[in-house]
Amino acid sequence: MEDLYGMGWRQGAVFDTSLPASWLAHGHGGNAEAATEDFGRWVVCSQDCDLRAAPADSKETQIEIRPVLEVDTPDDWGILIENSYAADLSQLTWRGEQPTGAE
Repeated sequence: MEDLYGMGWRQGAVFDTSLPASWLAHGHGGNAEAATEDFGRWVVCSQDCDLRAAPADSKETQIEIRPVLEVDTPDDWGILIENSYAADLSQLTWRGEQPTGAE
């Protein structure tokens, strides 16, 4: 069974695809409000050891990715975490070396 690391996934890899991210933001009157926004660039935050332990052929496999904020970066957000299963690597546009199986 192949793992995600063996397929070329690496901590710090950046890829382009449109995905939504959700978080709690300060709303009116100091109340927390749910917010969602689509981001187009993401970074893999899972550690390489976790990617080695993640079976590539399981729909239960999750990795940690975070949006790359390049414009108007907010200074009042906490850590944003988005877990995602990429079933079809061929739909992702990679920056740098493309993982095996992502042709």
